[in-house]
Amino acid sequence: MSNKKYNMEGFTMKKMLAVLVASIMTISMTACGKTVPEGSGTKEESKSKVSTSSNSTGRKAAMVTAQPLGDKGVTDNTYEGFKKGCEEFGYDPTVIEVKEGEYEETLRSLAQEKYDIIMPCWGALEDACSKVSADFPDSKFILVYSKIDLPNVKSLMSKQEEGSYLAGVDAAKTTKTNHIAFMGGSDNPTINQFRAGFEAGARSINPDINIDATWVGSFTDPAKAKDLALMLYDQGADIIYVAAAASSTGVFDAAKETGGQVVGCDVDQNDLVPGQVIGSMVIDYGSWVYQCFQEENDTGLKFGPYTYGLDNNGLDFVLPKDSTYKTDDEVVNLLKDTKKDIIDGKINVSEVPEE
Repeated sequence: MSNKKYNMEGFTMKKMLAVLVASIMTISMTACGKTVPEGSGTKEESKSKVSTSSNSTGRKAAMVTAQPLGDKGVTDNTYEGFKKGCEEFGYDPTVIEVKEGEYEETLRSLAQEKYDIIMPCWGALEDACSKVSADFPDSKFILVYSKIDLPNVKSLMSKQEEGSYLAGVDAAKTTKTNHIAFMGGSDNPTINQFRAGFEAGARSINPDINIDATWVGSFTDPAKAKDLALMLYDQGADIIYVAAAASSTGVFDAAKETGGQVVGCDVDQNDLVPGQVIGSMVIDYGSWVYQCFQEENDTGLKFGPYTYGLDNNGLDFVLPKDSTYKTDDEVVNLLKDTKKDIIDGKINVSEVPEE
């Protein structure tokens, strides 16, 4: 068995490959004194990457992610909130990266191991969370980036269409070619909310603007994203709004090569290509997660869906510092007014793109 150690700001993680041949088998992880929960992989050559760290309280929390750590975006931001919550409120943290086919059995094994908090991340795990939470009504689940209403699940979702509307306004006011583009990691309803807001915002400025939409087909394929971005820039789009997690880095690489512009997403990416990123639609997943740990500590988790938008500071559109990229004052003021109109209900942003 091989293991690989990473260190993220002093927090040591050990990622270990578990090959299980039956759901009742467990593999001892002597490097950190833990055990891979039963069922974290039941097929031969199934891969579950687990990281743990010791804490003396005896309480345990697990983050289960379908997108790997190291994306410098949504997953890393979520992990930072998870790490902070575990450290401040006394939980042994476990991080498990899962592949398709491992979702339900991994959550089920964690519930069987009586983890105090189980945190599945991203919509891919929604069905598995629904099934397992029903079978383990005493377990507590925090479902990140999905919206379901179940008695022992607190689900967290954003109104990404609102922040994306502001991104579209900015792009439409900035483009020199009247041609912009959206790139998503996957063509699914959640990612289409980003697209819907972006397109609506851009068309509120110019109904005739040319907007391309394309899909990477993966959140972990920056090479393909770069190829698509190079194609879009070559076809005349001068600004790309990308919502594709780790794949997004390929778009920034393409921008460096071509001089094209980018709108960042999920985290503040304004400094990735200085002078070429016109803004970032920032969703503070880490704060959402930390607030859940704080809520559990103070009053106990309040289950049900919770949505973050512009009105409760769950997301925002962040412009670059003037020293990096100077946004025209007219655009700055327009974005402020548009944000207020969305919060006040004067602008209602659809979650579904116009076809």
